[in-house]
Amino acid sequence: MTLAFENMRMIKFFRFKNTQLKIIILTLFIFGCFSSGTKVHIKNESGHDLYNLVLSGSGFSEKIEELKDGTTTTIELFPPGESSLDLKFTANGKDFDLPQDTYFEGGGAYTVFVKIGKNFEVDVRVEI
Repeated sequence: MTLAFENMRMIKFFRFKNTQLKIIILTLFIFGCFSSGTKVHIKNESGHDLYNLVLSGSGFSEKIEELKDGTTTTIELFPPGESSLDLKFTANGKDFDLPQDTYFEGGGAYTVFVKIGKNFEVDVRVEI
């Protein structure tokens, strides 16, 4: 009788642990599916192709191998909190490092628009 009671307790214990594990996995899945990054739209109107374009900030760094003149691309960044934006690229045989005075946060509430214009002037606009 004692052995049967112990077996029942073990079965209930494992069922409880299994339920906890299912809840944890489901919670992680839901947060993983619905967490989104910050969309960044980059438009090249410089008159030159851009190479090794790196966008970086607090907790992130993303590289785009090539952005042809006249094209736009969109990437998603995942800063862990508040951030600004630093742009580095090579164009027309020169290296550029253009930190931008911007503010945005991760989590999907912000959208960043970057336009690289003539003379490699950079215009950044942030929307919530």
